[in-house]
Amino acid sequence: MSDINEKSLSEIIRTLVEDNERFDRIFRVFEIWPLVSGPQLSAVTTPKSLKNGTLSIMTTSSSAKALVLMRKAELLEEIRKMLPDIEINEIKVVRGY
Repeated sequence: MSDINEKSLSEIIRTLVEDNERFDRIFRVFEIWPLVSGPQLSAVTTPKSLKNGTLSIMTTSSSAKALVLMRKAELLEEIRKMLPDIEINEIKVVRGY
């Protein structure tokens, strides 16, 4: 029984550490997003998640979605310059409310 409890505790700690690392990455992207995207675009978009190198940006505006997609290469380049330790290979835009 002790082995089961130790393994469970170990798994819980590992999960908490991984969750904290994921939170830290998206929080850092959230912090720089206004600088990277500019005031107009950041007013209608927000980073939603970062998973497997894909940054999801949420917007309710179809014109903002088009602008993010049009500026995707530029946005990725700026994010990589500001956060070189975070792997971001793709940006996708999702509808939010």
